[in-house]
Amino acid sequence: MSEKLDQRLDHAPCGYLVVADDGRLMEINATLCGWLGVARDTVKGAQVDTVLTVATRTYYQVSVFPVLRMGHAVEEVYLTLRRGNGEAVPVLLNAIRRAEKQASEWVVVRIEQRGRWEEEVLQAKRTTERANEELARAKKELEQTLEELKKSNWLLQKAAEVLPTCMYCERVKGDKAQWESALQLLKRSSVFLSHGCCPDCMPRMVAEFGLKAEDMPPSREGQW
Repeated sequence: MSEKLDQRLDHAPCGYLVVADDGRLMEINATLCGWLGVARDTVKGAQVDTVLTVATRTYYQVSVFPVLRMGHAVEEVYLTLRRGNGEAVPVLLNAIRRAEKQASEWVVVRIEQRGRWEEEVLQAKRTTERANEELARAKKELEQTLEELKKSNWLLQKAAEVLPTCMYCERVKGDKAQWESALQLLKRSSVFLSHGCCPDCMPRMVAEFGLKAEDMPPSREGQW
């Protein structure tokens, strides 16, 4: 690797690592050293575990390293590097193995906002869940209110069917709040009326018109 390339890598806006197949850090650029708060000489030649958090070490061994050993590249893998003071540095990793060097080259990009983004997504999810719960509760209350309205409407309809009747003169209270005979009310309604004589009134009618009962036609359903 030329001196010019070394200088360019040191000033790159991303982290750069060369990791041997046996896990040794063969190279690390100044940018990544600055992120981790370590000196190049203290980590160069050490195991890559030195700059990985505990959780990431396991993930690297069971996932990232096997993929690289098979000659494949990894792209945009989320890892957390470890600063010299123990703090985690979240990064996205892109790496490729160079078989002739028996090593892999890593390029890492910081994603400091990931935690904030994840929290915002989680908060949005919680807000949505609360909104759905409130919507379900409001829907249930609306259904209950609708059922109560249906019952009230049924009672009102039944109440409308009740016809106030005077217990003395037997007149009824019509739709205009006027007391009148039931016959007058029926005449104003859509009911078609026919005329006849009930059995109780028949003797009086016969006597009034000088008729004889045997002269009357046979009764039909209790009427003449």
